[in-house]
Amino acid sequence: MNRNLSVLLAAAALCSLASAQSLRPIQRINSAGFNPSGNNQQDGVHLAVQGPRFVAVFADQFGVSSSKQDIFAVVSNDSGLTWGPMVRIDTGDAPNFTDGDEAKCVITQSGAIVAVWEETRGAFAFGSSNEDIYFNRSTDGGVTWLPAALPLNTATSGSHITSDIDRIWIASSGDSVYVTWEEDSLSSIGADEEVWFTKSDDAGVTWSTPIVIEGNGTVDADDPRMVAVGQTVLVVFSAESATTDDTVLLRSTDGGVNWTRTVLESSDQGDSDTPDIAVDGQNVIVIWEDDNPSLPSGDQIHAVVSNDLGATWSNEITISQRSENQVSTPISQAIWSDCAVLGDDMYVVYAEDSLNTAAGLSGGQLGSRVYVAYSHDAGATWTVDVNLDSNSASRFSNRPSLAVTNCAVFVQFETGNDGGNGVAYTLSQDGGVTWANSFDAPTGPDVDSPDPSENRGFVVDPVQNVALGIFWDRPLGQNEVYVCGLAGCTPAPQSYCTAGTTTNGCNATITASGAPSIAALSGYPLTVTNVEGQKQGILFYGVSGAALQPWGTGSSFLCVKSPTQRMGGLNSGGTTGLCDGVLVTDWSAFVASNPSALGVPFSPGQVVNAQGWFRDPPASKSTSLSNAIEFTLIP
Repeated sequence: MNRNLSVLLAAAALCSLASAQSLRPIQRINSAGFNPSGNNQQDGVHLAVQGPRFVAVFADQFGVSSSKQDIFAVVSNDSGLTWGPMVRIDTGDAPNFTDGDEAKCVITQSGAIVAVWEETRGAFAFGSSNEDIYFNRSTDGGVTWLPAALPLNTATSGSHITSDIDRIWIASSGDSVYVTWEEDSLSSIGADEEVWFTKSDDAGVTWSTPIVIEGNGTVDADDPRMVAVGQTVLVVFSAESATTDDTVLLRSTDGGVNWTRTVLESSDQGDSDTPDIAVDGQNVIVIWEDDNPSLPSGDQIHAVVSNDLGATWSNEITISQRSENQVSTPISQAIWSDCAVLGDDMYVVYAEDSLNTAAGLSGGQLGSRVYVAYSHDAGATWTVDVNLDSNSASRFSNRPSLAVTNCAVFVQFETGNDGGNGVAYTLSQDGGVTWANSFDAPTGPDVDSPDPSENRGFVVDPVQNVALGIFWDRPLGQNEVYVCGLAGCTPAPQSYCTAGTTTNGCNATITASGAPSIAALSGYPLTVTNVEGQKQGILFYGVSGAALQPWGTGSSFLCVKSPTQRMGGLNSGGTTGLCDGVLVTDWSAFVASNPSALGVPFSPGQVVNAQGWFRDPPASKSTSLSNAIEFTLIP
């Protein structure tokens, strides 16, 4: 149900706190690969999701070396339960001939998969280690790709390469795909970098001529990240100023043709580093690491928010407040941050070491724990420093990543120390107020999570509420690519619409219990209570959405859009003239025993609407209707 209809029909709570959560099995997805060198933990893994389709892209040595990696894609079409084969996508040269890394991808509205990565293709580029951007695309769900990957930085790529690509980011809206990166083409190799931009409005078939949107070769711009909503594109990065590095935003409302520039920091003190950005609707959050020298601490997580898609911005907000205000030796710092937005809810996860440094112990990555800050009023007020690891008293944690749905907030993070890291998960079903005990995945001996400042390694299927993370692990002695995650809550049935008032003053109410699994043969009863006693009635359902149509001239409404499916006649029982009648039909049993019923066969994520109808001779149309219910099917 969309948000407007939810408001119109007064939908109830979206999530049941009693719904089960379960750890998804760990799966190795580079099943045909082989990485004899462990150096690939710095070469990037990335996930994209659209409904039940997850796409992973990564570099693999394929048994050769970390200096000659190829780029592969692997696809799951069932929310990560099973994965297809590795498909090499850096096509056009011999396997393991040059080196590719830091792959990223998106899935467009039409279903095309577009991937980009850094590559030293060509003898000169490989010899100099200066990288270009290459791309490939698939229109059949990742089964086949273009026979030859092509460069995107067309103005500076090829055998004449005199600059180096770094920090690619990709975003999409509809079938428009946007790519940004940093490059030192206007200065010299290893010198000040500028921010570049290109786009495709046809899901990667054709691309615009790349343009420089920030920098002139004399000042440095680093770490671009980007989001897009329609034709509005927001690029955030760290830019060198006269005395410090600032967090800067470039905004385009015409798909990248024209840009306006805004410095987001309220103070010129301290340097900005590794910014990140998230958006939903009109609400945007930008976060970064800030090392204000006037404070007693080291790097801290700061933020600004916008409620008009980047046109105006709030003052600077301190997210990691406890760490920032702590006076200690060693100094406290906050690192490894990620952010997400859903409606008016904003979330930031981060790692900070104030518990250790306050006790005079080592800080940094080896003394950090993971925390979350959240706002439920579009960034106006915040609750900060909420501990996420239920085992934080006995271990360290870092590198948290975040994914959000209407039903839950999911977090993945590393546990333990370098050389023996694990991975754990937690979730909140009340907007971050309370959190489940940490779910430790049976990994080992050493997990390496992707750098959250450069890769998207944790995403969620918002329909089935399955969040998956990608990482390296070495149970076989090499750093291979694995996925794991958490299956969260099942959206609770939403009651909507208004029940009619019967001749005897009854207001029939429909509810559901159990789990609406498409695999179940029974166990999802729909129950209508407060029905007039001794009345004939039925329950019916539809798969085309909700409705709000007057039922004759009475007080009832038809709340299920046609076509509808009746599920067999019933008698309400009870006492004539009283409101003690009940109508019950097991929806799962009905569809399992009626293969030609409306909607059969069903798919996970499909939405069903249902309502009760019963005889009421004095009423309009001689019948009355209950309110209605909407539920989402699960596997």
